[in-house]
Amino acid sequence: MDYCRKTDEELVELIKNGDNECLHILIDKYNGLIRKKASILCPFADTDDMVQEGIIALYSAVNVYDQELSSF
Repeated sequence: MDYCRKTDEELVELIKNGDNECLHILIDKYNGLIRKKASILCPFADTDDMVQEGIIALYSAVNVYDQELSSF
């Protein structure tokens, strides 16, 4: 399957159906943004710890995401 052509919404649906490879793709896609926001919002904290928290938040958001109620 060509995951690169999938939208975020399609990746989320695949993740919810058990496709963990899509989760890694989504994390890789947003890792730079998470790292940048972590370093700006928490300049005195360990960036790696903050990135880990951001990835956990992304994973949590994927689990509760409902395309009918919100946009990605």
